[in-house]
Amino acid sequence: MVRLLTLLVLPLLTTCMVITPSGLRPVVVITFDDGHESIYTNAFRILSETSPTLPATHFLPTEWIDRPGMVTLKQLREMENRGWETGGHASSHVNLPQLSPDSIRQQIGSCFRWLEAAGLRHESFAYPSGKYNDTVLSIAFEYFRNLRTAHDYHYTDGVNRREIGYFAVTQEHKAADIIARIEEAETEGAPLVVIGFHAVLDDNGAGMSGSYYCRESVLRRLVSYLKTREFQVMTIREAMNLLADN
Repeated sequence: MVRLLTLLVLPLLTTCMVITPSGLRPVVVITFDDGHESIYTNAFRILSETSPTLPATHFLPTEWIDRPGMVTLKQLREMENRGWETGGHASSHVNLPQLSPDSIRQQIGSCFRWLEAAGLRHESFAYPSGKYNDTVLSIAFEYFRNLRTAHDYHYTDGVNRREIGYFAVTQEHKAADIIARIEEAETEGAPLVVIGFHAVLDDNGAGMSGSYYCRESVLRRLVSYLKTREFQVMTIREAMNLLADN
């Protein structure tokens, strides 16, 4: 009987996570914020060099699409055709808690409707600059199933699709720092770790204002590590459908 139960249960476990000698590896989610053109020209290119293409979730303000220096709708559709997920980030990347409830609803609702009308994924949302309150959360959840904050949750108490966090990569981070965060999740037995990027710039090019960017070599080293260690990499949508307890 024990052998029979093992044969029945083991395939179910292996469809959720990769089993290693030390236990279960976390699902890794890669996200990109804000729609900078380098997300297509650099990040998408690097993730597409793997076989199969590593997926990611791209949160962006819908009013910024097709602007100079930003991704285009055509590029978003190409990325989705290769397994990426497009997520909402409000219409214009405003500080949502400072708005009236009607204005919050306009920002989030119009973002959702734009993604839906464009035929893009529209299940996931990230708060602009990570700022939200109970009103913002409540309205966002009326439209989007999965809500990402700016907190770096460790998920040791389970995964809540309304409280997704991430490790935010800045120009100060090396690939070793990101890998260490993933290995920390593995050691903790966490089911999920989310790594978030913004712009991904050429190694020899100029920087940009603010600290939320990294160089190509950092992302390339991370991708190589994930493939070598055979981590499962999913979009927010896929990970929540698999892991969320609500």
